[in-house]
Amino acid sequence: MSIPRWLLALPLSTACADPPKASTSTSTSADSATRSPRALFVGVDGLRPDALDAARTPTLDRLRSEGAWSLRAQTQLTGATSSAPGWTSIFTGVEVSVHGVPANGEYDGYDRSLPTFAGVAKATLGLPTLGVSHWPDVLSHIHAPSDFDTSQLASDDGVRDTVTEGIAAGTAHLVVAHLDDVDGAGHSTGFSTENPDYLAAIEAQDARIGAMLAAIEARPASEDWLVVVTTDHGGLGTDHGDMNADCQTIPLVVWGGGVVPGELSAGSRPSHLDAFPTILTHLGATPDQLGPASGTSRVP
Repeated sequence: MSIPRWLLALPLSTACADPPKASTSTSTSADSATRSPRALFVGVDGLRPDALDAARTPTLDRLRSEGAWSLRAQTQLTGATSSAPGWTSIFTGVEVSVHGVPANGEYDGYDRSLPTFAGVAKATLGLPTLGVSHWPDVLSHIHAPSDFDTSQLASDDGVRDTVTEGIAAGTAHLVVAHLDDVDGAGHSTGFSTENPDYLAAIEAQDARIGAMLAAIEARPASEDWLVVVTTDHGGLGTDHGDMNADCQTIPLVVWGGGVVPGELSAGSRPSHLDAFPTILTHLGATPDQLGPASGTSRVP
């Protein structure tokens, strides 16, 4: 299998002539090699990429300016843009046609032999893991109980608090967070850059992610943190699920861990499936430990 060429400290083809320079919070690949790798994954349910430019998002703006990012990333290609297919594709790194979860609530065909990236981190790499989610299916159906040393359901504020406390405690080397209120606002009043309720929900998520980032930056310099932020789908009107640009075009942000900063070119086909190999490569997994997830060959 191939690992995306833009991962971590590999050369990056950018869409901008002068990519922003990384701040002192991001490390070179040489620095990263001598530090303890850790990772935070934040999934913001139902996040349209164009809304990131419409809303006030200082934390995500910073992560984009200092990291690798795209507002033209894509969801899975072989299944509906619903939460269960999307999150299962993100956490397993494979297409719907491979993992077998075609719709919300339809887990009977889920290929349980497929590992999640948390499962690989814990069982294969021997790293302690923490999972905190607003949507119950993330913990009760998509992940196995054994994927996390500690897991907890919580409101979005509870996700923020549990994640920041977990980072501060320093025990988990991989932290997985799921935030849901943006999707709720979209379903209630519309997935739109002109909807103040939707934008307010995004701004609240940005503040929660800011608290998580502050907890990371308070950790010892001996830790090399990678942060990945993405979503399961966009939306149109008050719904999603269709295979169209409004639902399939999503944001992807990767910060820290020696990432070369800049906008990811459309030619690199960034996808939320890339979270799997990106995180595990940073945590020390070898290509043969990534299982069937390829990150670039997304359609079997």
